Amino acid sequence: MTPDPYATGSPRNAAIPASDQPTAPYLDALIAYGFRGSTRFHVPGHKGGAGADPGLRSALGSSALLLDLPQDLEGIDLGPSPTPYERAEQLAAEAYGAERTWFLTNGASQGNHALCLALAPLGTHAVVQRNSHASVIDGMVLSGGVPHYVAPTYDDGLGMAHGVTPEALGEELSDAAAEGTPARAAFIVSPTYYGLAADVAGCAEVAHAAGAVLVVDQSWGPHLGFHRDLPPSALALGADGASTGTPGSSAGPTVFGPTLGALVSLPVAVIGAVAAGRLRIPAGGLIGPLVLAAALTAAGAGAVPPGWLLNAAFAVIGLMVGLRFDRETGRRVGRLAPAMLAAVVGVILGCAGLGLVLVAALDVSFLTAYLATTPGGLSAVLAVAFAGGADTTIVLAVQALRLLLMVLAAPVAARLLRPR
Repeated sequence: MTPDPYATGSPRNAAIPASDQPTAPYLDALIAYGFRGSTRFHVPGHKGGAGADPGLRSALGSSALLLDLPQDLEGIDLGPSPTPYERAEQLAAEAYGAERTWFLTNGASQGNHALCLALAPLGTHAVVQRNSHASVIDGMVLSGGVPHYVAPTYDDGLGMAHGVTPEALGEELSDAAAEGTPARAAFIVSPTYYGLAADVAGCAEVAHAAGAVLVVDQSWGPHLGFHRDLPPSALALGADGASTGTPGSSAGPTVFGPTLGALVSLPVAVIGAVAAGRLRIPAGGLIGPLVLAAALTAAGAGAVPPGWLLNAAFAVIGLMVGLRFDRETGRRVGRLAPAMLAAVVGVILGCAGLGLVLVAALDVSFLTAYLATTPGGLSAVLAVAFAGGADTTIVLAVQALRLLLMVLAAPVAARLLRPR
């Protein structure tokens, strides 16, 4: 049997939450493609936001439209294996403790359809939780499988259904076998829409004893298994397959819309600058708002400044810099041109040397290492990395660290080097 090139191995220990994964190869590839500035001759028709309605741009932000890309793009979904898409699937499999993970383009409902088609084909008997999602029922219709329904427990006090118990599942499996139609698979739900988890480990034991695989619809529990205070995931408890997604149960940061983002960004800038000035932090007008915005984002209250505010800020910065240029500045630049050119060459050679160090330390290509250390605009460097086939994840990580260190260290260095 040919090994699956995308399999990650054995499921992880149920008692140990998944470790952090600092890389996001698919997102990095989307960013590198979306911000490289090339003309688009493919869908969607808004062409990265240039042809979008102004109201839509205001509501979603320009970055979201730049990253609105179709599937099957070379270097993202297609290309030499493993593509960023395949690497992202491998990371997802590792995070959930699965041997293989498939991303879905139509939510967990599509996953339920695929599981029914795979495990309950035409004429195959399966035990199905009676209050399963409609996509499981649809899947059985599509596959031609024969369902044997098992009822969940019902809470009269709360007026809601809980999960299926191992005893009820075992009884239905036994009845199906006694009728001469043994079930090949059992489909249950955990957690329920109300957040109530079933005894998945007990159900897995009962199903396996009856010769059936256990499939769990974990659509409302994508967060399970990622914190010690939460129940383990279905796969970690012995389920053979699971479908999950990221609906409202997945906790994400609260991000303000563009209009409210403007109302939040302006006070953050003022408060951060004033506080940094009183603390005598070098370049407080830059460092203060940066640190305050980072703290708010880490606390789950990130603000998304609208495009017009960003453009206005860039215009002000450009105006401040441009007004500093005069004839004397031009003459000084001319006198310093040879030294500046030598410095540029020195930086290029220095980055090449650092690149060789990264090649030895991280086992990456020289192009990846060089682009990771070279100075320049992050979006421009990522675009070159994407076009050249470099590892955009490594490039983005090192460039972001370089940018952070430069922003924090430059004001201090400028103060120390300033003539007294």
